[in-house]
Amino acid sequence: MILQTSSSTPTSAYSLDSSPTRRVISPSFSSAAGNAPASTSSSPSSSAPSRTSSSSEASSDSAESTRSNSAEQQRQQAAQRAQQQAEQKMIQELQARDREVRAHEGAHVAAGGNLVISGPSYTYQRGPDGRAYAIGGKVQLDVSEVANDPEASLQKSEQIRRAALAPLDPSPQDIKVASSAGQMAARARLDIAVQRREEAQLEAEQRALEAEQQRSEQIESEQSDTEAQTASALDAGEAIESVDAADQPTDIPARASAQSVSDVPAAFSSVIASSQSADSAGRFSQYA
Repeated sequence: MILQTSSSTPTSAYSLDSSPTRRVISPSFSSAAGNAPASTSSSPSSSAPSRTSSSSEASSDSAESTRSNSAEQQRQQAAQRAQQQAEQKMIQELQARDREVRAHEGAHVAAGGNLVISGPSYTYQRGPDGRAYAIGGKVQLDVSEVANDPEASLQKSEQIRRAALAPLDPSPQDIKVASSAGQMAARARLDIAVQRREEAQLEAEQRALEAEQQRSEQIESEQSDTEAQTASALDAGEAIESVDAADQPTDIPARASAQSVSDVPAAFSSVIASSQSADSAGRFSQYA
């Protein structure tokens, strides 16, 4: 029982054929033909036998004919028995073949599950008993890869392999399909590895971007804290100046009064100095 690819079957489907070389079981028939009984004739030149000898010869011929008929019947009965035995053997072989084919295709269907496109379909042969016996069968499986999904392709390849090797006696074609499923699994594993490597690279890049964003946020937070502290310090300085400015009006009149009092002698001094300078200039002009 083999897994066979039909020329009319698409590349994504295989036919599980349980008859790699169709075996037509035929019985060997044998027949036996009896020899015709020998005839006796009397020579015209011979003298006529006596009545006693004629009776004896007739009795001998009758016995010989009886023995010949009995041997012929035995041969015919032996031939019939041989033919019946051959037909019975052929029926037994056809029955065994029918059970084998149906079990083989049933195993493919059970393991194939939703991958079965069609089947099982059987090729029949009519036996000597008039019954039709399955001597070959087919089950078509979908063996195409799942587009853009290597994980699903890997699972599908494993199911294809189980379906191909499900029978107790996988055929060469079954083994070929199982090998194709292994190649499909290898491609799927490679695609999965590439996909995981790309995902890991993208994840690393994403982590780097997140870390950079966190650093930027931290720097912005630190700058905001510094600006807030600076603003607080400036606000505190302005508050102190405002407090000093609030205290100054109570002292200004006293300070102005004291300053004006202290400036009086200076004013007199400047007047005296001015008058002395004028006198000196007059004296100098008199002597000139």
